[in-house]
Amino acid sequence: MVFDTIIVYEIKDIRVDSKGDGVMEVFFHGVRGSTPTAHQAFLGFGGNTTCTEVRSEKFQFIFDAGTGFQNLEILKDRPVYLFFSHFHYDHIQGLPFNSAI
Repeated sequence: MVFDTIIVYEIKDIRVDSKGDGVMEVFFHGVRGSTPTAHQAFLGFGGNTTCTEVRSEKFQFIFDAGTGFQNLEILKDRPVYLFFSHFHYDHIQGLPFNSAI
């Protein structure tokens, strides 16, 4: 089977307020796998490896610390939790580069 069409969905940041009792925001700081890239062809989708942030008024959850973690702002006015899906290098390689740690 040969595929000649590639469909790419652009992922934007998400903001949810389902019950009116607070806003939850989701930020994708990195969505690439394995290795980061700064190549011109990937600038529209981002070149950082995996790092997702979920933020509300009461907490900040961070899922994985790939290269996208280096630009993430760690909030000081609420509890911050860092979760790892697994410990492959592309999920932890941003840890030493976040200046807030």
